Amino acid sequence: MHKQYGFVLGAAMLISTLTFGAAAAQDKVALTLGEAAEGEITADVNEVLYSFSGTAGQIVTIEAMPITNEDSDELDLDPTITLQTADGEQIAYNDDFSYPIAMLITELPDDGDYIVVVGRSGGEEGSTNGQYSVKVAEPEFYSQGSTINANLSTDFLAAPQVFIIDPSVSGPVEFTFSQEIGEDYAGMRIVKFVNDYYPESVANLDSTGRVSKGVITVDLEADNFYAVQLTTVSFSFSDTTEFPVTVEIK
Repeated sequence: MHKQYGFVLGAAMLISTLTFGAAAAQDKVALTLGEAAEGEITADVNEVLYSFSGTAGQIVTIEAMPITNEDSDELDLDPTITLQTADGEQIAYNDDFSYPIAMLITELPDDGDYIVVVGRSGGEEGSTNGQYSVKVAEPEFYSQGSTINANLSTDFLAAPQVFIIDPSVSGPVEFTFSQEIGEDYAGMRIVKFVNDYYPESVANLDSTGRVSKGVITVDLEADNFYAVQLTTVSFSFSDTTEFPVTVEIK
């Protein structure tokens, strides 16, 4: 079954038409699958175009992550991602997967070239500028019987770690979250990718300061993409370090 799970605005046709006009006038930077490229959104350049080749049925993730401003040590850009066919037809869009990244996952409809547009929230009228990295990749899928072993950074500007699930059958799935009690602790969110502006949150575990183990059982639907998102929820004034978190899927 062909699946397209990104985040599509109601005005998709208008956005696609406007962006395609820019695509015709702007050179596209070739992306290599699995490798990050860097770019910059400025007051004069509100979107940058990229291209990659794919095949029908191939599942890809596309993410844009702002790069810290060296002068202010802050993330200035609020990025967006649009995926288009080579003809400019919009396939998927995301403005806000989870701060500070924009991310989408989709199944490509055809063999051929695709266009990735990295922009800023609000488009031409938006006010954020800055550098970013963008990457197209084939995700590793996790399923029942899998174990996620993650090391989370205590840097509060670090992106969440995201693990993709593509259930083959509908039914309850158990997620066992484990961490050591200490100064640093994590939260876990499970989201469903839908054709909407934001992902749909189906479970959330975030008050974990004294939680060493937590179990959440969620009914997942086949032929849908889900993500387990792990994020540092503690705040520390100490030097940046990493700490382990484990999630068992049963």
